Amino acid sequence: MGPFREAFQFSEGIAAVLALDKKGYGPFWGFISRSGAWIAEPDYEEVSAFRNGRASVLVYDYVSKDGRVVLDGRLPKLKEYWAFVDRSGKVITKSEYSECRDFDESGHALVKYEGKWGIIDLNGNTVIPTKYHELLPFFEDAQFTVARINRKYGFISKDGRELTEFKYDDVDRKPSSRKVKRVKLNNLYCMVDVNGDEVVPLKYEMCYYLENQDKFVWVELGDNKRRFFNLETREEFGPTFSNQLELEYEGLMVIKIDGKLAIYDLNQQKEIVPTPI
Repeated sequence: MGPFREAFQFSEGIAAVLALDKKGYGPFWGFISRSGAWIAEPDYEEVSAFRNGRASVLVYDYVSKDGRVVLDGRLPKLKEYWAFVDRSGKVITKSEYSECRDFDESGHALVKYEGKWGIIDLNGNTVIPTKYHELLPFFEDAQFTVARINRKYGFISKDGRELTEFKYDDVDRKPSSRKVKRVKLNNLYCMVDVNGDEVVPLKYEMCYYLENQDKFVWVELGDNKRRFFNLETREEFGPTFSNQLELEYEGLMVIKIDGKLAIYDLNQQKEIVPTPI
């Protein structure tokens, strides 16, 4: 083992190092244990740190004069692709991916094959097939995520079920564990839940989330008129107001009704009238 040109910090007891290979070619990236033993010889052009027992590696294949695929940076490059290796250095993926993302805490990784995205598990098995032109990762404990086919968006579950038609013009892409997502179609907005149902109907000029609230949102009616919306009963409620001035605090909202400030209790669904001291 020669001197290292560069090295990552140890992650999960394994470090990526840049070094010449046994033939003196390179330098290439490989992996070592804390004892300094090679886990994977320096064979890769790029690598990531280990996460959840897996690391991504960029493989360059070179072709010799007799047509053999070899690792020799002096020869013409045949192709390049991303793969994943386990803690023993074994490649665990079967396909050759053009792009990939690290495995998340749930043991899933985004991969791109022939221009389309999908998701694999820690064993390299397909969880969601590579058929989407855009696919967002699952955020923390979120049960659904956004995907796009051609120019239209829809939603898929963690087990790969398509929850909606791919018909929406735009979606809220912000990472969130909320149980609803805002979507847009023909310049109108609605909200879709984890089952793919439009719990807020597609008829509003805009829909807004409320801070620290999974039960209520508020909707834009037009002409600067807004109302609250109950996601459980799927109904508008409360007064028509022109502005929401304060974030929700224990179900209380400061809003403006007919130009005057008011306090509204979302849980009790009534205006709070302050008692004079």
